[in-house]
Amino acid sequence: MRAKVPENVLAQCKAADRVVVENILILAQETIPTLDITKTTITHSGGCYHLSLPSVNPRDKVSLRELMNIQTFSPARIQDIHIVQQQGVLAMHVLVYDEASPITTSQIDIIRLCKKTKRVQ
Repeated sequence: MRAKVPENVLAQCKAADRVVVENILILAQETIPTLDITKTTITHSGGCYHLSLPSVNPRDKVSLRELMNIQTFSPARIQDIHIVQQQGVLAMHVLVYDEASPITTSQIDIIRLCKKTKRVQ
């Protein structure tokens, strides 16, 4: 059974952002089980929530695929994800836009469509 996000952590969030932030935290723990969401800290500044999720394993490994899985949950709201090590503790920092921030894009996916032709002789 996974740990739940403490109420005092979510108290930092606006009512409209609360569910999004909670879901991001739960998804992060499901994706990287060594993250301890019970020790998460959240600050709000400049239209962005700064989530800090410490790992219980200082030698933890995090793959690009895991980080991208977290970002694809809400690409319009998750601004960036950082992995940092401070004082021997590995932590994941997630920057989440609040509801009032404009949606920005920084990556464009180009899909090519090709028409298949079949020649009959």
